[in-house]
Amino acid sequence: MNDFAHQLNWMSAVFDNAPTAIVAVDPNGIVMLVNSAAEKLTGFAKADLVGGSLAKVLPPEYGHRLAALHEHFEAAAPDAPSGLDGVLLLRRPDGSDVPVDVSVATAADEPSTYIVSMRDVTERRPFDDALRFSSSQVRQERQATDDLATYQRVLDRIARGAARDQTLVELCRDVEERYPGTICTVMVPDENSQVLYVAAAPSMPSEVSAALSGLAIADGVGACGTAAATGELTIIDDALTDPRTAGFLDIVKSHDLRAVWSSPLYDSDNRLLGTFALYRRVPHTPDDAELKTISAAAGLASLTIQRAESDRLLRTAAERDALTGLPTRAVFLNRLNTMLGESPKSVAVMFLDLDRFKWINDSIGHPSGDEVLAAVAERLADVVGDEALLARFGGDEFTVAQTDSDRDGAAKLAQRLASAFAKPLLVNGREHFLTASIGIAFSEEQADASGLIRDADAAMYAAKERGGSRWEFFDKKLRDRIVRRVTRENELRRAIDRGELMMEYQQVERLGNGALAGFEALVRWNHPKLGRLGPAEFIPLAEETGLIVPLGVTVLDLAIRDAVRLCTISDEVRLSINVSAIQLGDPNTAAHVDAALERHGVDPSRIIIEVTESGFMEQFDHALATLQRLAARGVSIVIDDFGTGYSSIARLAEMPINGVKIDRSFTQGIENDVRAELVLASITRLAHAFGLAVIAEGIESEQAYAITRKLGCDFGQGFHISRPMPLESIVS
Repeated sequence: MNDFAHQLNWMSAVFDNAPTAIVAVDPNGIVMLVNSAAEKLTGFAKADLVGGSLAKVLPPEYGHRLAALHEHFEAAAPDAPSGLDGVLLLRRPDGSDVPVDVSVATAADEPSTYIVSMRDVTERRPFDDALRFSSSQVRQERQATDDLATYQRVLDRIARGAARDQTLVELCRDVEERYPGTICTVMVPDENSQVLYVAAAPSMPSEVSAALSGLAIADGVGACGTAAATGELTIIDDALTDPRTAGFLDIVKSHDLRAVWSSPLYDSDNRLLGTFALYRRVPHTPDDAELKTISAAAGLASLTIQRAESDRLLRTAAERDALTGLPTRAVFLNRLNTMLGESPKSVAVMFLDLDRFKWINDSIGHPSGDEVLAAVAERLADVVGDEALLARFGGDEFTVAQTDSDRDGAAKLAQRLASAFAKPLLVNGREHFLTASIGIAFSEEQADASGLIRDADAAMYAAKERGGSRWEFFDKKLRDRIVRRVTRENELRRAIDRGELMMEYQQVERLGNGALAGFEALVRWNHPKLGRLGPAEFIPLAEETGLIVPLGVTVLDLAIRDAVRLCTISDEVRLSINVSAIQLGDPNTAAHVDAALERHGVDPSRIIIEVTESGFMEQFDHALATLQRLAARGVSIVIDDFGTGYSSIARLAEMPINGVKIDRSFTQGIENDVRAELVLASITRLAHAFGLAVIAEGIESEQAYAITRKLGCDFGQGFHISRPMPLESIVS
């Protein structure tokens, strides 16, 4: 389906109630979109029409007319007869025929798409009399098509996610052009929905806009205040005599704003979005056509505001950690690079890690552990204030960047951070005594953000090795730690060669019916001395050292080999395999997947490749090329940890992506976090609007399971559903 069809989807809410049956078709006569009136007229449901040929509703003898329509498209002659214009019989599913008058018009800015309008003329027998429609009926039909063309520019802007207020200005100008002499405004409420402010009023005098801003939302306060308060279309035929505009007589008289009609704007949850109003300079009562225009424009204004709000929530989710409200890792890195480029003096970076926090998670559970992390973040923020940049780097790790810093200044801040844990944290009536290890590095040693954080991280580990609950500066002595890392790197390299890597699999459930949908492959390292290590304990090292590529090849082969047995459980089972950003940058990755599929005889459609959002965007060009080759092979692609990076669903929808996996930070503790639920709901709605499946991970409670189902997430996984298991425990 082309871009125009996607844009029409946005408009479905606007023209769906039009009395005229409207069908959009592509050059091959394939139905792209229908409205409710078309369903009623043809007797077919939308689902039965969309994607099929227009010939479905035409008796066989009209085949030549449909062929003429094809010729009309090929000739690119919009002013010539289409072959379908005139009176035809439609064949309904029950075998009955209904006479309709048909007109075909070219869609605005899309010459390869036609809008077919149809009107029932059953009551105008004999049949030839149907050709003599009244001029008013013809005007209404043409108006429905004209409205579609008039708002095309606005629909384009909505689909692209253009700026809200400028899109609303374009909408107002389109309506004003349609009805010369009118003035349009769109007003939006404040955070508490107490007053309205002007968001768009391109033709309204500035002094009037200033006077309208701050308008109280109350019955009887102008047309817009009344519409917002009552939730009903408010029509004021003459503002000089209507009591609802008594408080605005000076404005009415000085600017000849004699008539005003205001429609309230609401979202699907019945939340007030604002008002759309149309002003005239003379007393006037709107006719049916004008009321339909107001309704259509109000619908577009609502879509514009909702789209902007969804994008804002997604940006917030990408820039702010959902659990703590602190800047995310990506934001910290970006701002730190800016600091390094701007600060004439030293920049200090502190890497803070809570001591033995894993014990807290293991003892009280991850949801309660998350509440402790949120309390920790609040204390740290109180200490740092505006003095430095504080971010949640991941898990129980926090980072701080301080400009124009020296050893004494950094030590004082580190001491205050450590002292923040002197008093226990009280969470859910339970005291938690925490300490933190802090590593400090300075920009004299490193010129880039990643290197500076790496040094601070090394210093933090040195603090832990010395008992924790302290801070350490990075210096040359820490080179020993680097040597140890090299030792671990060599151990990991041997682990790949010696077959010490093993796989476990966690179930993925179809939330709609509870059916098994598949598994996610998770790698483990059977270390000869340290025992079983999870991916978090060696994957970062593998990525830093470049070992992730051979390790990833091994994981792909092991997982695809096991897919042979896993897929025997059900025809619905699909296996998800994680691929790192560095692997995506390797031009041989797609060939490695191909080779494993061929070697083990696995259907590509049974395999899903998961890539992290931040990794995908950081390796965008190389990653895109690899994913396109995999998608062409028939492998599905899912973006993992969505919401923690800096991309948007709108951008991802342009890529060969089949779905998004919502990061566990949105699901863990969601039962106690209304904000997290709202963000998850917004992401889910927008993802579905772009045809993407939604997988919720980290479901660890019955409440979280119920909420993700209610919000419409397609799939789910987490400890509440199933813990990771070896292959033999799943398939005997």
